[in-house]
Amino acid sequence: MLIDISHAAIPAHHPLPKIIEDCGEYWQETVEGLVFPAWGHRGPNFNSSVFCKPPLPDELIGKDFPETDVISVLKFCSERNLEFWLALNVTLPFVRSGAAHVKDNLNRSSPQCCIVSPATLQALELCLQDLAKECQAANLGIQKIVIPTQDLWGMSAGQGEIALTCFCRNCQNWLSAHNIDVQYLLANPRIWQLLLADTGDAISPADNITRATTAGDVVAWSEGQTFYAFKELDQLRKERATRQEIVYRRRELETDAQKLLDYTHKASDMTGEYLVKYIAACKRLLGITTAAVVADASPYDWTSRMYFEDFDLADLRDRVTALDVTWEVWHEPSNEVAMLTRTPHRLYLHARARYLLDAFAERLDDAVNPITAGTTALSRERARSELRDRALKSRVSLLTAADGRIAERNQNTKGCVGSVLCLRGLIDVLCRAAYPDWDTKKPEVAPDLQEFFRAVTQSRQED
Repeated sequence: MLIDISHAAIPAHHPLPKIIEDCGEYWQETVEGLVFPAWGHRGPNFNSSVFCKPPLPDELIGKDFPETDVISVLKFCSERNLEFWLALNVTLPFVRSGAAHVKDNLNRSSPQCCIVSPATLQALELCLQDLAKECQAANLGIQKIVIPTQDLWGMSAGQGEIALTCFCRNCQNWLSAHNIDVQYLLANPRIWQLLLADTGDAISPADNITRATTAGDVVAWSEGQTFYAFKELDQLRKERATRQEIVYRRRELETDAQKLLDYTHKASDMTGEYLVKYIAACKRLLGITTAAVVADASPYDWTSRMYFEDFDLADLRDRVTALDVTWEVWHEPSNEVAMLTRTPHRLYLHARARYLLDAFAERLDDAVNPITAGTTALSRERARSELRDRALKSRVSLLTAADGRIAERNQNTKGCVGSVLCLRGLIDVLCRAAYPDWDTKKPEVAPDLQEFFRAVTQSRQED
């Protein structure tokens, strides 16, 4: 089993030897290796001549900090004959250049790098060059990397609009070159609402589409789930439209659905193509022999823009193996594992695999990052509230050793990956480090909920 250390500050609170011992006891498995992040939202976890390696703040690690950088953890693993996996967030969240940032279909930028942008690949190569020098100086090597794919392309919703990334100039050019009518997609934002709905505080996606899904399937599903197609056709029925008018509108919706499916097919192709480019860069600069991706085990993942079945396609797998690199996929336990008939894979024992853990690590960095406070509207109290939310979701989404044992497997299942956050109390330890008054200060309640509670209390008193 591998143990994922999703934030560099964790070994300062739970030393690596104890992580090996305690995680082995929790999961009832032999720990064979560690996963450690190359960088976080504050910067690289190694010395970089281009992007300054920020010292982890005292709030998170105190005065004595042991293995809180890549080289130290790599050395620890080498001395104990453990596997070392370098986790590479290829969206480079610490890069603040607009030249690399994603843009949504409403032409708004977000501080996350687009993997299609040449600037992003160049920034990653500069980082890896520095890391390669550090490894050479320490007489160590990195053989294995893992790339989380679950949040490559963010999306948001508000005021009835769905905003998806990425539609930067580089993405538009790639999609246009592959026969996608990008201008139609940009001019008709309603098209996304066939398969995505704004629920007020989140986006409800249709993630059950596959490459075999037809336009008729999309419209039928959208109507059945009361998404956009239902609203359009229901409005016609209320207006007593003729059967011919309803049939005509359904055909228009199917035309839009086909354009949407064409986009999802090519977006998956595009993501796969650029994942191979980043793996090739790691092969060239670090000399890796194995590359894995963390994927969402749903048929289609909107925030990675990948069909799960595509990770098993010969085309993608062959392009990786052509680099003399072994390919594997990590995913949460799911019956969708049946789609992986040829590709080695590991079970990631956390709901939605690494997605919620990465969100927790991001908010932990925000809590002690002065840049966040200076460049966003995220107040310290709001950051605390969001960290509490991410901490709760990470805690309740942890799976158990039994969950791992009963998970569906096949002949290509290589084992499991567990999160170090399974250790009792560790999430709260990290939160207390960021906020010393974490336990004493109650979470804020939104004004509308306060009013609701007040009304309920008053009603009970009157009764």
